[in-house]
Amino acid sequence: IEPFVGKIHLVICGAGHIALPLSAMGKMLNFKVSILDNRKEFASRDRFPHVDEIHLGDHAKELKKIKITPDSYIVMVTQGYEHDFGCLQVALKTKAAYIGFISSKVKKVKFIRRLRAIKVAEKSIARIHAPMGLDIGAQTPEEIAISIISEIVGLKNKTLSNASKFKVQY
Repeated sequence: IEPFVGKIHLVICGAGHIALPLSAMGKMLNFKVSILDNRKEFASRDRFPHVDEIHLGDHAKELKKIKITPDSYIVMVTQGYEHDFGCLQVALKTKAAYIGFISSKVKKVKFIRRLRAIKVAEKSIARIHAPMGLDIGAQTPEEIAISIISEIVGLKNKTLSNASKFKVQY
């Protein structure tokens, strides 16, 4: 007898070049997949016929409308820092199993400083995966999507330790 486990919900903030292969991989793994973006030409059924939900509007406001549970994995791959940061602020108030964003070292440091400036608890900051994905030397959007979905599957299956999370050292 296997216990009932809720369906994994992959929430992708952003509908650009990484979101497309990532959403397809999520569907191949039988995840519920939600896309949200503020650009009508990107957040469309023509571009994402395979996903379960498409939310068009301000990224952070749309994220607030989505039911986030401990079976939710939130990925931020928007077209800009401010959209990612807005989604990050919303995501940290949820019980999501995973919160990650595409990141350079500079972006990660800036985000940590901004979160601390607005008094976000260190415990919350420690939940963030940045840069998200496994370090496989990914270069293309498809390779980046593979690294992200691999990290999510590893965490879901408990095969990854917390070593893939960034450690707050700033």
